Amino acid sequence: MRGSKINRRGDSYWFRYDLPPGPDGKRLQKTETVRGSYKDAERRQREILTQIDQGKFSWVPIKITLGKFVDQYLENIKGANPHTLSTYVAALRLFKAYFGDNIILTDITTLMLQNAVNELADKKEKSTVRLYFQKLNVAMEYACKPTIRYLINTPCVDVILNKPGYKERRLWDESQSKQFIQNWPSFRKMRYIALFVLLLDTGARIGEILALRWSDVDLEKREVYIVKTALRRGNDGSPKSRRSIKEGIF
Repeated sequence: MRGSKINRRGDSYWFRYDLPPGPDGKRLQKTETVRGSYKDAERRQREILTQIDQGKFSWVPIKITLGKFVDQYLENIKGANPHTLSTYVAALRLFKAYFGDNIILTDITTLMLQNAVNELADKKEKSTVRLYFQKLNVAMEYACKPTIRYLINTPCVDVILNKPGYKERRLWDESQSKQFIQNWPSFRKMRYIALFVLLLDTGARIGEILALRWSDVDLEKREVYIVKTALRRGNDGSPKSRRSIKEGIF
């Protein structure tokens, strides 16, 4: 028997398969569980048997620490958009700090991750924890790839994330804006007045204002063109979406 029939267990499927005999010549047989549909299980079974035939399959995950894996993964994606990369760096370093550098990647369980996100949600915004966990999940799925095989299955599956509550934005009305403007003469750092004017009159994000260049400003038409946003370490990047690219009148 190379691969057994596919059996159902709850919302998942499992099957057994034969590995090449060990050094002692004894039969090696392993079980694989697949979350998804029957076709997903069939596809995974074919993939395993093909890799066994080609001598490329190993069911034993490589023992690598979380710290080393995070460093490797961030090195592999360093060519990503700077804003995206900075989010991955913050997310993975947060979980690395929580679990410690030396924990073995395969020792991290779903329950451990559930406890982590619950505790982090008490200290940080739920939306931030949710975003960072999504980045961790992408990294863990990468660790499961057949060409990497640090993990057999991602422990992020079945972790429950609390949805962030809706926060109403507190915006200034016209009278509050005028009151702010009237107090400008009392400001010590007068060089920031231009920044305040643009923020109030254009509605742009502060990062978009900080990324402005003289080529983005038309003094005769009294217009500014938002085409970039400032990122960390003095780099500029594209705004969050195409809708962020806009014109403002001042």
